[in-house]
Amino acid sequence: MSPNSIIKSVSQSLLLLVLFGFITLPQKNTLQTEIKYKNYLNQRFGFSVDYPYEILIPQGESENGDGQIFKSPKTPDNTLTVCRDYLDVLNPDIEFTLKVAYDKHVKAFSKKGNGRNITYKKFDKKFFVLSGYKDNGDIYYQKTMIIEGNLCSCLLEYKVADKALFNKISERVFKSFK
Repeated sequence: MSPNSIIKSVSQSLLLLVLFGFITLPQKNTLQTEIKYKNYLNQRFGFSVDYPYEILIPQGESENGDGQIFKSPKTPDNTLTVCRDYLDVLNPDIEFTLKVAYDKHVKAFSKKGNGRNITYKKFDKKFFVLSGYKDNGDIYYQKTMIIEGNLCSCLLEYKVADKALFNKISERVFKSFK
């Protein structure tokens, strides 16, 4: 057997092993590398959240200091928004509780044509969560709580194509939101 035929035979064998999953080639993607986080603290309202600083870039705090948006430079529709939720301020005639805010959000998101479809909702005495799909197919996940007497929300929105990455990110983001 010639050296060329041996090399060809070994190459074909390795290719078959890779194709059938007996050998995996190293891959460099964000899911396999460690995601690095920084913490954003809102001085005005006292909430904070960890965000993946190499994936979602801070866009600068709002003029009135009520929150910040973080965007993906690659996919601008992938965003994290943390802010004071003014639903209670917009309804001054209602005595606001977390349950009232939850009911109002669910009702608003349940209206046809609102841009969101709820597929998961959870109410807890300290927070509520709403998630699902936007009309354009993007995924959203919102956690809202009362922090220092203010209704505050953390909203992650991302493309379905980026679901695996953002599912991993969402665990850290929403556990750290306080």
